Amino acid sequence: MTTLADEIAKESRRAGYGTDVFILAVTPNGSSFLCRPTGPDDMSAERLSREDTVAAIIEIFGLSAFRGQ
Repeated sequence: MTTLADEIAKESRRAGYGTDVFILAVTPNGSSFLCRPTGPDDMSAERLSREDTVAAIIEIFGLSAFRGQ
């Protein structure tokens, strides 16, 4: 069985991202989990508040993430 950590590591090597790969999993209430691989079969997850989630989204995508269509 392939783990999520395995898939992240494989994709980061393929795309040349290095070791600074993460997942920002946003929940329906606006909070999120910042997940990072910590080993070949393990991940750490830090719970972020709504405010920290917005800051993380802005850091990743810039203010254009909140621009309307």
